[in-house]
Amino acid sequence: LVVATEQRGLGIGRQLYASLFAGLGEFAPGVACEVNIQPPNPGSLRFHAGLGFQAVGEQSTEGGRKRVQLMWRPFYSGEPS
Repeated sequence: LVVATEQRGLGIGRQLYASLFAGLGEFAPGVACEVNIQPPNPGSLRFHAGLGFQAVGEQSTEGGRKRVQLMWRPFYSGEPS
């Protein structure tokens, strides 16, 4: 999920995830994502944590040039749409 810098803070990312959660809730137990931690992306980490994503691991990518945090957010019964 990528939102243009000038469009951040307008709720676009939250709306996209709300649509994803509503559409997949009956078909999948949750959603996984990865967020850069090297180079760091603290804004994305805060955003995903605020949506209920939790860290479940890390891995190196691009031949070790990058490191990502693997995150998981389960669906809950009664998930708001």
